[in-house]
Amino acid sequence: MRKDNQTSAINLDELSKELEQECQRSQALLVLLELLIQTNDAASMQKAAEHIGLSSKDLFKLYSKSKDSALRITVAQHINTPAAILENLANDLDEDVCIAVASNKTTSESILLHLAKNNERNEVIYAVAKNESLPSAGFRFLQKNEDYNVRLIIASNSKTPIMVAAELTKDEDEDVQERMIKHIYSWPIWKRIIIHELLFFQRMPATLKTWITKALKKER
Repeated sequence: MRKDNQTSAINLDELSKELEQECQRSQALLVLLELLIQTNDAASMQKAAEHIGLSSKDLFKLYSKSKDSALRITVAQHINTPAAILENLANDLDEDVCIAVASNKTTSESILLHLAKNNERNEVIYAVAKNESLPSAGFRFLQKNEDYNVRLIIASNSKTPIMVAAELTKDEDEDVQERMIKHIYSWPIWKRIIIHELLFFQRMPATLKTWITKALKKER
């Protein structure tokens, strides 16, 4: 009977040690994960994640749901964050998290368009307007924004579509006009020729525009 008691005591001691080691391992793992998620070295991150039994996607998912907004911001601005996670973070209640998503160059066009059309927070809209990954539909939508600061940013974006640029040269705000015209002069010569011809065409009388349009259709 005493032997059984001794065996039970030994088992409990071993179990206690195992639990203590597991707790230490868990704490070390959390520290490692926090450091790991902040690196932009995708290869190292993937290797380390596999070593501890987690994929990089698991890491992003873990921190995207963290109560710590700083960690969610880190995930939102990371170039390797999966699109599905960025889509969730685009609806985050924390404005800085949404700004991080809007500023991320790898954020998909659909998410940027969603942020442009479904957001009333100015700083988020500014971040979207600065993003060169914004689709043409997003540029056209923001070009009509009442906040002239948004239109100023669009006028400075190197990816602003020619048609949008042409409209901004006639913006109701002179600062927007000036910014757009100055930006156009930095464009390649072929783009400047196109917008020059486009603006020339827009200034034509309506009857002449109609005649030219019909003539071009016949040529096709």
